[in-house]
Amino acid sequence: IHASFSSNSNWPYDWAPQFTNSSPIGLNATTDLVFYENEPFGTTVGEFNATDPEGDVITFLLPAGENNNSLFTMEPNGTLKTATTFDYESNASSYIITVQAKDELNATFEGNFTVQVTDVYEFHNSPPTNLNSYGPVEIAENESIGSVVGYFQAIDPDGDEIFFFLVNGEGDGSNELFGLTEDGELWSKTSFNYENATTHSIRVVAVDSYGLSVEKSFVVKVKDVTVPMVETEIPVLLDNGRVLVGGKMISSGPVEQTGVYISERPIVRTDDENVRKVVVRSTDDIFFERQYNPIGKKGWLYVMAYARNEEGESYGLEEYVDLEVRENYDYLTDATMLDDAPGWWESPWFGTYYRSDSGWILHLELGWLYPSPSAGSGLWLWKDSLGWLWTEEPVYPYLYSSDMRNWFYFFGEYEQSRLLYDYGNKNWVKLDEYSIDETEEAR
Repeated sequence: IHASFSSNSNWPYDWAPQFTNSSPIGLNATTDLVFYENEPFGTTVGEFNATDPEGDVITFLLPAGENNNSLFTMEPNGTLKTATTFDYESNASSYIITVQAKDELNATFEGNFTVQVTDVYEFHNSPPTNLNSYGPVEIAENESIGSVVGYFQAIDPDGDEIFFFLVNGEGDGSNELFGLTEDGELWSKTSFNYENATTHSIRVVAVDSYGLSVEKSFVVKVKDVTVPMVETEIPVLLDNGRVLVGGKMISSGPVEQTGVYISERPIVRTDDENVRKVVVRSTDDIFFERQYNPIGKKGWLYVMAYARNEEGESYGLEEYVDLEVRENYDYLTDATMLDDAPGWWESPWFGTYYRSDSGWILHLELGWLYPSPSAGSGLWLWKDSLGWLWTEEPVYPYLYSSDMRNWFYFFGEYEQSRLLYDYGNKNWVKLDEYSIDETEEAR
C-alpha cells in the first residue's frame, strides 16, 4: 500500500524509507604531534583519522582563522605539515590547532589538538677575530736565517685553539721569504739587505679548530744597520807594568767584534806589520778593556779602538801612553830585584829566580829556563828536558807543553824530588831524573 501511494503523483506524502546522515566520529591523531625546530616548512607533523558511521569518505582540513592553523597545512588524507620554520628559542614551544573532519555530505566534526616543538642543541661556531701582531714585525738587515721576525695573535669567540699559516692572497708578495709556525712565530728564510728593500709584504691566516678563519696582510720592516761607532779609552799604565787598553761603544746595534790596534808608532794603516790587533770582548755591550803587556817596549804606545759588524769596521780616535822605564822590574813575570841578593828576582806569582847575563833564569824550583814573551798573554819558557812550556799569572803552576800538546802541573818538591804531573800520560814525572846539565856554565 505504502509503495502504491508513494508512486502516485497526486499523493503529497512520501511513504518511502527516510535516510539520516551522521557526522564523522573518533577524530584523533595517530601519533604524538611532535617535530624538531629548524625543520624546513612542509615537514610532516603527524596523521589524523576519523570514522564515518555511514562509511562515507572523510576529508580533513584546518578551518581558517582558528587558533594557530595558519602555521600548518592539512592534506585531505589527514597529513598535517608545517607551513613555516619554527625556532624553539625565539618562538613558542607548543601550538593549538583546530582540525575538521568532513564526510561526503558535508557533515563535520572538529577537535582541538596541541602540537609540540622539540628543542635541538645548536652548535654555533664563530671565526677568529682581531688578527694582529703583538710587538713589531721587523728584522735587522744581515740577520741570520731562522731569526725571529715577529709574533701573531687572534681571538676566537668560542675559545677554540687557533693555528696560523701564511696564505695566498692580497699582500702575499714576500711569503716565500718567511716561515710561520702554527703558534704564530714568524721567522726568516733568508738574510735581508736594507739597501735592496726596506719592507716586505706577507699575508697571514688564523684558523680555528673547525676551519673558520680570518686573513690579513702585514708589512715586515727591514731595519737599517750601520757601521758601529766606537770611542777609544785613554790607555793607562798600571803599577804592574801592563797597560789598560779598551774602548766604548757609542752606538747601538749588532757588533760582531771589538778590540784595539796597538803600535809603537802612530797608526796610519791597520794592516801595517808593526800594528798589532788585539781582540777584546765586551762584558756589557758598551765597554771593553783588557790589560796589555808591552814586553820590552819603551817610549810611546799608540792605541786605537775598533768595532766591526757586517756593514764594516769603524775606529775611535788614536790615543797614546808613555811607557815609563821602571828600574829593577821584570815585565815578563812582574818580578822586582831583591836588594840583598844581586841578580835574584822575586815574582808575586812565579816565585824566585836568578837571571843570568845570557838571558837564562835559574828558577828555585823548576831549574834553568829560558823565558820568551808570548804573542798574546803570558810567557813561554824553554826547558831542555821538556821543550817549550807556556804559563801566565792566573794559570801557574800549570804549564802547557807545546811539544806534547798537554798540560803539566808542577807540584813542587816532595821527598827531595821535584814533581810534575803529566795530564797527557796521567803519571808523575821527576825533573831530577832527566840527565840535563843544569849548571850555569851549561847555559
